[in-house]
Amino acid sequence: MQALRLPAARGWGWLVEAFGLYRRNPPLLVLMTMNYWLQYFMVFLVPLVGPLAANVLLQAISVTVMNGCRAVDQRRPFAAELLWSGFLRNRIALFKLGGIYLLCVVVMVGVLFALNGGALLELTGAGAEAAEEAARDAELMSLLYTAALLTLPLVLSFWFAPMLVAWNDVPPLKALFFSIVAVLRNWPAFAVYGASVVALSAVVPALLRAAVSVLPGAAGTLVGAAVSLAMIFVLMPTLFASIYVSYREVFAPPTADVTV
Repeated sequence: MQALRLPAARGWGWLVEAFGLYRRNPPLLVLMTMNYWLQYFMVFLVPLVGPLAANVLLQAISVTVMNGCRAVDQRRPFAAELLWSGFLRNRIALFKLGGIYLLCVVVMVGVLFALNGGALLELTGAGAEAAEEAARDAELMSLLYTAALLTLPLVLSFWFAPMLVAWNDVPPLKALFFSIVAVLRNWPAFAVYGASVVALSAVVPALLRAAVSVLPGAAGTLVGAAVSLAMIFVLMPTLFASIYVSYREVFAPPTADVTV
């Protein structure tokens, strides 16, 4: 496998082309996005083993969404098996990749407790009632920043790995290695991509809500609801599609149909 090195501007291009895929078939990409969360939380809510199993199955669930994006890209009609297609090909390898992901999550949580364990116990335990409000807020923000800094490398490391396993028949550990190398080779594009995602998901909605805050109550509420719906039904499917677009550009996609 060879990961291409792309210019930084392609980070924004991934989002533009992903929105083009969304416009081609909005119902399918919205359906695949909702299906992703439904499958994940159905497993997550199983007593005792749910959270562990959900993380193991997450890579296969992710491939299900990517198969939907690939179907839209290839202009193929909807087929019901798309909704569980991530479990139809190379599923054992995807489960192994999910096990590696779960191990990384456990290590990350352990590091988080080591760095902020006292603050976390205070915020979630009985001691939180006695703490000062300002101190609790500062501890919470510190905890969130630490969690974000730990989560980002984990997400980027597994960025391409599920598709490499499912579509290119790459073994899990090798796929993870290729994924990390590809992200590092394209860090300028990922930096632009990350800044663009923050702007679209946080800055722009905040500015819109601030702009409509001067409107009468009902109008402001309607505009705020419209922004929230756009985040769910437009931005979220576009972000999933952008992962597919980034894979399509960094790695040569397989020529054979490997959706199911």
